Amino acid sequence: MMSAILSEIESVSSDAQIRITDLKPQKVKKMGAYNNFSVSLVLDGQLTPIMNFIYILQNQPHLFSVEEMRLDKKSPNTDDLKGYFVLSRSLIPR
Repeated sequence: MMSAILSEIESVSSDAQIRITDLKPQKVKKMGAYNNFSVSLVLDGQLTPIMNFIYILQNQPHLFSVEEMRLDKKSPNTDDLKGYFVLSRSLIPR
């Protein structure tokens, strides 16, 4: 399941023209009847495409939650940002 989640995030980033520089699955948390999958990622891009990427992931059919978010300027002379995110999604096991 985690590999499908990682592929889904990579696919959305490609469509949103965002470059992911680091993508790491975190430990799956079992919470009652469902599992909570978390992924940390680092990406490069400009503000509008980054926000579009997050918006797409938070809505149907993806339904990810943003647990953590930080945006830093890559350098003072550009509009490029480096984003650090932790995304999660809860799924009922089959």
